[in-house]
Formats: sequence, C-alpha cells, structure tokens
Amino acid sequence: MTYHEAIAYLESFVDYEKLMGYVYDPVRFNLARPRRLLAALGNPQQRFDAIHIAGTKGKGSAAIMTDAMLRAAGYRSGLFTQPHLVSFRERIVTDGELIPEQNLAALVERVQPAIEEHKEHPEEGRLSFFEIYTALALLYFAERGVDLAVMECGLGGRLDATNVLAPVVCAITPVGIEHTAELGDTLAAIAGEKAGIIKTHTPLVMAPQEPEAEEVILRTATDREAEVYRVIVAAAATSGEGAVMPGQLPTIRAVPGRVRNGGQTFTLKCHSPREPDLQFYDLYLPVIGRHQVANAAVAVGIIAVLRQHWQPKREGVDWPTAIREGLSQVELPGRLQICERNPFLIVDGAHTRESGAASRAAIDEFIPHDKLVLVLGCLRGKNVRAVAEQLAGAADEVILTAPESPRALPVEEMRQQVRDLWPTAHRAPDAPAALALARKLARPQDAILVTGSIYLAGEVLALLQ
Repeated sequence: MTYHEAIAYLESFVDYEKLMGYVYDPVRFNLARPRRLLAALGNPQQRFDAIHIAGTKGKGSAAIMTDAMLRAAGYRSGLFTQPHLVSFRERIVTDGELIPEQNLAALVERVQPAIEEHKEHPEEGRLSFFEIYTALALLYFAERGVDLAVMECGLGGRLDATNVLAPVVCAITPVGIEHTAELGDTLAAIAGEKAGIIKTHTPLVMAPQEPEAEEVILRTATDREAEVYRVIVAAAATSGEGAVMPGQLPTIRAVPGRVRNGGQTFTLKCHSPREPDLQFYDLYLPVIGRHQVANAAVAVGIIAVLRQHWQPKREGVDWPTAIREGLSQVELPGRLQICERNPFLIVDGAHTRESGAASRAAIDEFIPHDKLVLVLGCLRGKNVRAVAEQLAGAADEVILTAPESPRALPVEEMRQQVRDLWPTAHRAPDAPAALALARKLARPQDAILVTGSIYLAGEVLALLQ
C-alpha cells in the first residue's frame, strides 16, 4: 500500500470534520468501536502514559507547547492533533517529527484487517475516520516507545474517541459557544461535554472559564475527586474568582509581559498548598496574541502536575530549564503565524467571536502596519457575522473567499451576511485568487491577515511552500 492509497482508504470512512447536521449521540460516537479496534491491536494505549486536552479554543496550542517542553526535558513524546493544515502527517508526531509517509502506509496496511473485521459488529456502527486515525496514532506511539503522548481531543470530549485513554493528567482550555448543533447551545451544555474527559482521581488543569462553564467543570471534578489546578491570567476578563471549590485550589497565575522579537514574554507562578512554589520571570513565547499566554499557562500547569504526580522514567530532569527552553522554541502553524514581512502576511484560523477578537487584538498590538488587508473565508455552521464584527473596525480592504471544503460557505452567501459591514468588499473564488489580490492591494508597510477557517489557513500555507 502506498501513502496515497492509505490516505484514500482512511478518507473512505465517514469524516465528521467535513459534515454538518449530524446528531452527536452514542450511536454515531460510540466508545465501544475504538475500544474494540484497540483491543484487536493489543491495546497499545496501555504501553505509555498520556496527557488528554479538551476545550473549544487553544487545545491544539496547549498540546504543542506541552510537547515542546517534554522534548526539551529529554522525554520521548507523541503529539496527536487535528485537523491538519497541509499534510495528514501533521496529525501524528513523535519527537517533533511527522510520521513518515512510508510508516503511515505500512501502519494502515497492518491495521486494515482489524478495521475490516469490525464490520462483523454492525450493532456498534461503522468506524469513523477519526476513530481509525486515533487508533493508528496510539499504535504508532506505542511502537515508537514514547514516554508520554499529548492527545488533543476532537469534538466534545465525553464521546470522543480519545476518551478511551486513562491519562495521568487532563486539561480543559477555554470553553466557548461552538458546534451548538452537536454539543448544545449553552456554555453549560458544551462544558458538560468537555468535562467528560475528567477521570476519577486524575489531576485537571483548567484554563480561565466563563462562570457558567467553570461551575460545570468544577462540579464534575468534585464528583470524580479530581484535583483542579486553576489557571489565572491577570489581564483576562474571566480571571475573577468565579465558582470555587471547598478548600484552596492550586493555581497557575500568569501575567503578560513585553512584546519582543516577534513574540512576547510573561511571568508565571505555580502555587500548590502542598508543594513549593514554582516561579518564572520573563518566559519567552515566540508567538503573537495575548490569548496564547493562557494556553502556555495551561501547558506549564500540565508540566507542574507531572512533576508532582508522575513517576518520571529518568532522574535529574531540570524542569525549570526545560519549561523555559521548550516554550522558547514553540511553533504554532496556522495560529496567527507570521509567514512574510514587507508586507506582513499573517495566517490564522479564527472562526469564533472570541478568536476573532483575539486576532484583532494581536494585529493591533504586535504588527506595525498602515493598512490591513483582510482575507476572510469560512465554513457553513460557523458564526461568520460574529467573526466579521470583531474585525470590521480593523480592516481597510476586505476580500471574501471560500475554503476548499465541502462545508465551505459560498462567497455570495458570506457577502449577504457582512454587506453592511463591508459594502465594497472584494470577492475571490478561491484561496490562490484571494492571496494574489491581497498582494496587489497591500504595500510594503501594510499587513495581510488570512483568517476565518483552519482550512483556508492550510490552503494558504500550502501555497507558500
């Protein structure tokens, strides 16, 4: 089996990343399916420890940052994220290296008989694309001998295929209103799905949350006797006291610092009633956007929990140095990524009100420019209007386009939704045309922001390669 044949085989299974209008229930999302498949593969997930991260925004960034610190500490790591930007191989990474094409092809060929055998159990439903590639990643990590795998949750958490894990630590990044048709139309309902990853007696690192979401997460943690490490960001609107649990919660408190060298600094203090405080001054993060400080604090919180609760496989690890060095080497493709200068070209995947606001704040603070040319392309089911409203005051020229996806929102439909905000918006049929037009409109002292969908971000990054 070749690499392209392997990808074609995987894509023959239902991919909920590309669908809309389905019901998020135990019929379509059934943990019995991935458990049966993993059992047929010898339960590879039991051969290494795992970190499990859920959330609406920031979970991928937190996962990448955690992985970088583990590698800086000298551990063999696995990293599981989604969706990919350019290549499927981005989803399965060990020791910072994408799975090679030949390894993925060989892995799919080996697992194919177990996949096909599952068809003998129609009562559980057909395996999905996500369930299969979760199993592929777990098997690859086991065979590569990783010490720890950092696993980003897919949709929700409670019924997600990654929830077959028994992690050593869980984390929940900020919860927001997204995937309402599947997860519910309130923060409480969505937070309940995310909180489904919390395991009994397993520490949880919780990012700053809106009170409604925080209450659900803390209640679930209390019910499962899971100790909570609470992230507080000094400049965040949601960093107030909110809901509290009995007794004193361990905290990870972050304070944003200076803009420096295309990135930023921040100060961080980890406090636990039972452990010595862990403090850092002027940690450097080579990415833009103040919201990334919260994601970095979650990642450092995960490392702080590991120091206390995990039995390391080697002695003498200098965690403070690993934290500092790991964060300083972080790369976040497609997340306010500065790809070019003169003019600046920034590629982002913002598709919610909150992420749109974060993108605008980052452009205003980190990117010196005269004029902003905005390229916006979104998927159906996303709140296009909310994203547009956040960026409306910042954009001087707007180009509306459509990502290459079956869920893409047609340009004319998007135009109807934002016509009052941008009555003179340009239109481009696809990403190549939109990027070409943006470059014509932008002068060296200007900036171009491509955003609205991770799929559009991926297309543009592929064009730049």
